[in-house]
Amino acid sequence: MDKSTICIRRASYGDLEALEAARTASIQAEEGWPQRFSFELAEHMETEGTFTYLIEDECPFGFVTVGRCELDLAEGEIFEWFLRKEYQQSTYGRRLLIHGLSVLKRRQCESALIWLPAPARRAKELLQRQAFEDSGAIRERNAAQVTTLETGLVRDLSDFF
Repeated sequence: MDKSTICIRRASYGDLEALEAARTASIQAEEGWPQRFSFELAEHMETEGTFTYLIEDECPFGFVTVGRCELDLAEGEIFEWFLRKEYQQSTYGRRLLIHGLSVLKRRQCESALIWLPAPARRAKELLQRQAFEDSGAIRERNAAQVTTLETGLVRDLSDFF
């Protein structure tokens, strides 16, 4: 992998198959994660005010999807943030996260929310290093007849760039 060819760009409909593969590979690498989601990636692309950005070399290996939060916990939300396992423990996950937060800040969001399933220990540690704090909110996500508990983490964006 030539690091000089890695870039972050806005995802398009033509990227959906590669993004789905990256999401599936990321999920399958984590024990205890829900293996299916109740929504399709195309739904995000069709939603006004929701943005998906991917990171790629020859093909996408991760992505972040952000938009307006529908709950009172925050103004913006990170709906999805996935990185293939072989690219984890590099700076790529953090770079994607910061890009997503930058998009929310440019959209005038003063705070950002992300929901994490309990097994996401590495992701939670990275988020806490990026000033995310436990919101105290917990939700159940039901998909493919499996219920997963998720914890909400929030970051104040008022001091973000």
